[in-house]
Amino acid sequence: MVCVFSIKHSNMAFSQMVREEALVACGRHCCLCHRFVGTKIECHHIEPESGGGDDSLANCMPLCFDCHAEVQHYNHRHPKGTSFRASELRSHRDRWFRRVSDTTLAIFDNERRAVDRDLFERLKEEIPESLARQLLKEQCWGQPISSATLDRVYSIDRFLERLDSEFLDPTCEGYRAEFFHAYRAFWKNDDFAQISPLDHNPDFYPIPKEWMQSGNPEIRQQFFDCMNKLNHLSTKAFEVYERMIRDLRRLLIIR
Repeated sequence: MVCVFSIKHSNMAFSQMVREEALVACGRHCCLCHRFVGTKIECHHIEPESGGGDDSLANCMPLCFDCHAEVQHYNHRHPKGTSFRASELRSHRDRWFRRVSDTTLAIFDNERRAVDRDLFERLKEEIPESLARQLLKEQCWGQPISSATLDRVYSIDRFLERLDSEFLDPTCEGYRAEFFHAYRAFWKNDDFAQISPLDHNPDFYPIPKEWMQSGNPEIRQQFFDCMNKLNHLSTKAFEVYERMIRDLRRLLIIR
């Protein structure tokens, strides 16, 4: 029987006690992306079982499905990119465990709450609701976008990936991480990669118009599929943004 909270590659698996201790320590947030994922979490062997890794708490790292797949995806026979080293994974895990342990009651700590309130204001300055609405909800991705709009897409991502954009309180950080995940699902995907500059006007980036102008119905359909996918993902990201702002206001007691 395969354990819900771990992927087994041999006869070894984390005990129920180790899994529970790890899941409590992380607050059921992923130790890499920091999203609260509830039951959608697995316990990863930092040192792989095939390399002698044991089933102790020290070798256990709770990860969401996406991050677990990412960590395990690296192919040493055909290396591309940079793999996660065990020491790096352990550092990420330990940093998040400390965050949960040290700040479980941070929301009631005036000093820490003040830090997170300042970050909330900075987040709203970097990603004001008017910009998020225009970019993620009102923008039709079937129309050419300007290079200035593309710059805004990139600048939001750069802000969200900075360490100083992380909240001290793990619950607050979970909301920010969820928006970051939804935002990257929107623009870091194969459909967004189809957007390219016009030959006669490099300041505008459309989905290839030749798809829609093709005499092949299947190629024409590519255009609409790409547009609909981007519109769906950007709208979903905006919905997550709205929930994030609403819930952060409630948690940080901001009126």
